[in-house]
Amino acid sequence: MFKKILLIVVALFISGFLIYFNTTKVNPFQLKIRDEVIVSPKINNKIDGLLIGYFSDVRFNELDNEELFHKAVNALKDFKPDVIIFGGDMFSISPSESDLEKVRLALSDLKPRYGKYAVLGELDRKYIEQITQLYEDTNIIILDNDNVLIGLDNDSFINLIGLDLNHDHQSCFSGINSDYYTLVCGHYPDSFDEISDYPFDYMLAGHSLGIQLNIPLVNLFTRDEGYDIYAHGKTIRNGHTLDITNGVGMKEKKARFLSDGEIVFYRLSH
Repeated sequence: MFKKILLIVVALFISGFLIYFNTTKVNPFQLKIRDEVIVSPKINNKIDGLLIGYFSDVRFNELDNEELFHKAVNALKDFKPDVIIFGGDMFSISPSESDLEKVRLALSDLKPRYGKYAVLGELDRKYIEQITQLYEDTNIIILDNDNVLIGLDNDSFINLIGLDLNHDHQSCFSGINSDYYTLVCGHYPDSFDEISDYPFDYMLAGHSLGIQLNIPLVNLFTRDEGYDIYAHGKTIRNGHTLDITNGVGMKEKKARFLSDGEIVFYRLSH
């Protein structure tokens, strides 16, 4: 009996140590590539195979996030997506000229065929002048409660909508042709319910970092504005899909559990 108890204690100790080691020494330095295929009858043969690269929540000047940002940029270079979308929060604190220049050089190297787009996070709002200039310098179009019709070389189109953070989303759907596949990018995942009556197909969101330390049950008490309802993974409802990325960077603690940093590639399929 004593040996069994001892074995259980040792096993628990080893398991706890391995979980702690991976949470603090392995997972924080990894950036996973997540591949998704989006299938819809709205995606015709002409745009079948279109590749969209999506990343969010870099928080460049916090912890070791600068290194993770460069990993994300390298992945985008390797995969060569046709469209790149950034989901908000490039910096955690006011960026220095050195920070801005590093990000400017990296983003300038990304040259997708059909453009680069971004929505603003709550941290971007704090440094809006620097962010606006940075994106202008790197040919990134900010979609702030706005939409764009992306025209492809073969006379096909997709809609891309960018939500603001003020929960006033009516105008960003103005002029949308729902016959075209419609992607929405919003920093706050909880905006999903707010736009449920509007015509769209797939929503990309960030902000929550996938809860970063995604401990079951405990994560119910660690949520914040913008991801109180939806914080991790996918939700499908009434023909609409919400997909929340875990983001690239971390905040406050150099640790991740059941929520690895990631960059996501979406391939459209007929």
